[in-house]
Amino acid sequence: PYSPGWFTLNLKSVIQLNDALKLSAGVENILDKRYRPYSSGIVAAGRNFIAAMYFTF
Repeated sequence: PYSPGWFTLNLKSVIQLNDALKLSAGVENILDKRYRPYSSGIVAAGRNFIAAMYFTF
């Protein structure tokens, strides 16, 4: 069966503040593309904003 092509544009940035602390921020599906992965009846998530903080000790 035919499955139309699609792509998503993602961006992620990470900064290491010191030996113990790292921050991360990103955007997935920047263009807010509506698509369904092959053989899935569920539409994939739209634009997502992600932030994280990593601390090691």
